[in-house]
Amino acid sequence: MHCGKCCLLKWQKKDRIYFSNLCCSELDIETGLCRCYEQRLNVSGCRKVTPQLLKTQPELLPEGCAYRVLTEQGKLPDCHPLVTGDKDSVRKAGMSVVTMPIQSAALRQQAVRQLRRQRHRLSAAEFDEKAMEIEIKFPLVFLEDYAVKP
Repeated sequence: MHCGKCCLLKWQKKDRIYFSNLCCSELDIETGLCRCYEQRLNVSGCRKVTPQLLKTQPELLPEGCAYRVLTEQGKLPDCHPLVTGDKDSVRKAGMSVVTMPIQSAALRQQAVRQLRRQRHRLSAAEFDEKAMEIEIKFPLVFLEDYAVKP
């Protein structure tokens, strides 16, 4: 569907997988497409969607993912471009990362690493202030709407 949701970083807690607002550094958040699609499997954490993955770990894909829906229900989502004939229908339906407040995990990690390097030069108050600036600029949010049960 080119929604980009499979590129969101995920955390597992107990029996749930939570999708965050942080994405792989290769995801173009303006188009919802992978910048290196042909070489994506060389990117750490990127997995190939196969029938085996869909059988054993469907929770790694969002509930609305066309691959997952086809496997579980056998019918494409109504917003899928093959159903609508419109390549922008996923975005128009609000089902794409393009319509979500997504941020690059790489940029957040870079800011955190830079702050850690400066830690010895900062007072506790200065450190806390800069850490708060990172949280404001790159908030980590778990998208409950995209949480799935294994």
